Amino acid sequence: MQSFSLENTINKAFKFKKKGKFIEASKIYKSVLDKYPNNQSAQNGLKEITSNIIFNNKSYLPEQKLKELASLYNNKKFDLAFKIGTDLLEKFNCGVMVYFILGLTASSLKRHEDSIQFFKKVIEKNPSHQDALFNLGVVYQNNSNFDRATFYYQKVKDINNKNFFATYNIAICFNYLNKQNQSYNAYKECIQLNPNYPDTYINLSSLLINLGENKEAKIYIDKAMDLGVKTPELFNNYGVLLNNEKKYSQAIIFYKKALSLNSNHVDSYINYGTTLKELDKIDEAIKMFKSAIDINPNISYAHNNMAGSLNIQKEYTKSLNYSLRAIELNKNNFEAFNNSGVSYFNLNQYKKAIKMYELALQIKPDFVISILNLGVALESIGKTTDAIDNFKKAIELNPTNIQAYIYLSETLNSNKKHEQALEVSRQILEMEPENAEAIANFGNTLGNMKLYNDALDYYYRAIKLEPNNFKILSSFGLCLIKTKNYIKAETILNNSNAISNNHFAFNNLGYLYLEMGDLFKAKINFQQAINYDSDFSDAHLNLGLLFLLQGNYTHGLKEYEWRFNKTSGNTIFKYNYDTSFKRWNNSLDLHDKVILVSAEQGLGDSIQFSRFINYLLDKECKIIFKVQDCLVELLSSIHNEIKVISEKDFFEDFDYQIPLISLLYEIDFDPKKYNYKPSYLNYHNIDKSDEWRSKFNNKEFLIGVSWQASKNSEGKSFKLKQLKEIANIKGVNLVSLQKNFG
Repeated sequence: MQSFSLENTINKAFKFKKKGKFIEASKIYKSVLDKYPNNQSAQNGLKEITSNIIFNNKSYLPEQKLKELASLYNNKKFDLAFKIGTDLLEKFNCGVMVYFILGLTASSLKRHEDSIQFFKKVIEKNPSHQDALFNLGVVYQNNSNFDRATFYYQKVKDINNKNFFATYNIAICFNYLNKQNQSYNAYKECIQLNPNYPDTYINLSSLLINLGENKEAKIYIDKAMDLGVKTPELFNNYGVLLNNEKKYSQAIIFYKKALSLNSNHVDSYINYGTTLKELDKIDEAIKMFKSAIDINPNISYAHNNMAGSLNIQKEYTKSLNYSLRAIELNKNNFEAFNNSGVSYFNLNQYKKAIKMYELALQIKPDFVISILNLGVALESIGKTTDAIDNFKKAIELNPTNIQAYIYLSETLNSNKKHEQALEVSRQILEMEPENAEAIANFGNTLGNMKLYNDALDYYYRAIKLEPNNFKILSSFGLCLIKTKNYIKAETILNNSNAISNNHFAFNNLGYLYLEMGDLFKAKINFQQAINYDSDFSDAHLNLGLLFLLQGNYTHGLKEYEWRFNKTSGNTIFKYNYDTSFKRWNNSLDLHDKVILVSAEQGLGDSIQFSRFINYLLDKECKIIFKVQDCLVELLSSIHNEIKVISEKDFFEDFDYQIPLISLLYEIDFDPKKYNYKPSYLNYHNIDKSDEWRSKFNNKEFLIGVSWQASKNSEGKSFKLKQLKEIANIKGVNLVSLQKNFG
């Protein structure tokens, strides 16, 4: 009977506690513990009261108030529930249930920070409160904080390892964190816990499709269908599967089925757009991505897909807005970092592009696309060794990636490492001996080695395989120009344009007519090339050189600035720094600033153009002139206020910088108006002067001549006999300054 009486007493305390009468309940528990100090029920009851209620001057929350609050939440009167709930916290001592309901309410109102604080208060009072832990994970997940979400879902599983939805959400979060293996294992665990939940199969199929495991993905799609599922998610996944198999028309049918079931199904719009992009229907693809963003503006990969499409359309600034927004929404979206890099690269902001590619690779170190793009960007700022390392790394990760070999071959060629480039081109041919573009690439390499007749054999082979490949025809035409076969070159290049008007063929036609001395036709074709691709730097540069040849310095120097932009595999000019970084222009005040001027191109160019650095002397600035190592002593004589350093010297403490020849563009150079200084070099070496004076007749008019540049410089050399007329002038003696070749 004593046991029965004790049980009644404990039950009475429990009822008081449930009604919010905590003082009455507390007295009963204490009286029980006076008689039975080890009674577990009384200990737990008293502990719950003391841990969940703040004893102060407030009264305890009546049970009816709690019921009213719960009713408001259940009836979705969230604003009123939040107001009343927070009022209750002010007026009463409230238990965990009030905080929990407020956490749910705040989450429904998207007051995420409030929601987090309320759920954390519940956990503070009861660390094993599974619902609070789970919902805290949901809040973090909804805010794309997948690491924290996973942490709280795992807390739930630590308490109950068979909690299906905690496991299911962990699988989703792992996927967003690019931890695909853990995501896969979590989904497999879900299937063991509940084999009849179709969304598990649908999500698992989506994960496998992204991993390229199409066969296994098909198994799980079929399992979902066996459960009688017909959902937009399932049809969407089937569409993606068909897209990966290049069955684009069938894929579109399934996307349309998905959208017929749910016209707001975002993933279907995105994947529909992706398939349209594969079909080169970029305008239609953009419409699909826009629809997705209009429905839900907070999906990272929708913004990223839009960015990728805009990059294809060369709307790089607009693309950046989307890719950067994609990154804001998901800091782990490595593809968005890559797309940002593509935009920055094409806007000639190479350092920013490199940073974006590096961030992409921090997230996914084996992302071959970013590795290749990083290599191209590094090569563009003269970091050739690093660029080559990246291309080789891409080949290691994917030995069949032809583009990686082509980039490597082009970079080796542009750095005059032709034998190595030839070996890489040979590897491409071994992998794909019947690949016309691989064969043409081998021809390109031979052409770079000036083995034009050998190169022609490969172009003939490539054209035989793909007679309508306008790019190969254009390269073929260029090689014919090099062999002086102008008539056939003109025919081939016109054939290239007949197949598809393209900037490559127009540019090469311009070069052909320039070689033939027809400047009018050359100009028309360079302009046509630019009309077809306004960013094609080769055509801009060629047009600039033509204008300069005609004495049109205003337009010529403007177009010549395109020498910094890279669009072809073999750039004429190479720079080992980012020429756009802190670039000076004539609108910027140089007073008390430091400006770095960098010599460019050959030794002769540096000597000739160094005269224009005097323009900066009246700008009240500090001038640092970086030149080739062998010219430091000579060019130090220009002016004592110009500090000349070697190109080998590291110097970055400058406010602005500019390449030497760009000074002419900034000063709006006009040879008719420019005030030339007769002697801009003041080099004096008495010993050398005396030595050479003794070798010449002072009564003669001496002209120093050099007639050939390096073997790799085209258009800068002429035959020695062309100096004959000058040499025959009475009283004139020519002095050979020619070194090396000639």
